[in-house]
Amino acid sequence: MSEETEALTNAIQLSREELINDILFKLGFEDIADDLFQELVLIVQEEDTKRYKYTQALQSQEIVESVLKDRLE
Repeated sequence: MSEETEALTNAIQLSREELINDILFKLGFEDIADDLFQELVLIVQEEDTKRYKYTQALQSQEIVESVLKDRLE
């Protein structure tokens, strides 16, 4: 893995962990078991994958609509 890829992977992981920490803080949790924290990280990771797929589909749909609109004008 290149340094750039590793840096991006680490940034994504850190972002997930910060999101979980922010949510836990808002809910009033100061500390949770490490295994529970890792489970939450996996849940966020799974949702990231779904969100990525939805985002890609949305971008594709926007391109299709833009091309169709341009052809109609």
